[in-house]
Amino acid sequence: MSREVTSPDLVADPQLLPRRTRSGRWRGLRRNVGWPLLASIVLATGVHVLALANITVLFAGPALSFWFLLLLPVYLLFTTPTWGDASTAERLGFSLTSVLLALMLAGLLANTLLPHLGVPRPLAPVPVLVMGDLLNVCLFLLREWRQQAEDSRPDIAWRA
Repeated sequence: MSREVTSPDLVADPQLLPRRTRSGRWRGLRRNVGWPLLASIVLATGVHVLALANITVLFAGPALSFWFLLLLPVYLLFTTPTWGDASTAERLGFSLTSVLLALMLAGLLANTLLPHLGVPRPLAPVPVLVMGDLLNVCLFLLREWRQQAEDSRPDIAWRA
């Protein structure tokens, strides 16, 4: 366990650094990501199969696409310790608007650059899947990186 520093003078003492993270895991790469990651991979695979095989399922196809392009990135950004002390509603609003902005900019960039690179339909299912994959992977890596940075901070109590 780590002990608290009660002095305003912060001394870099190795004993002050916790050996375990705040969530109880050991430092290093988080290996216990659990069933949400597995469910996300299965659902993303389903989205890819439906889009690449051009299979139309009445409600499942649009629902999975909505989840893949909007709900999953919002969840990944919402659970990232980026927003500081913002309330839940503020975190949700910031995450939703950030993802919508990222999707609009990615679509604009794809629609502008991909025709010059020889892609005839830049907003067809395959380029949109690649953009969604890149967005989700980047947000997942950001979330892991920010979580490790958050967990590696020592617990320090300041008293006046």
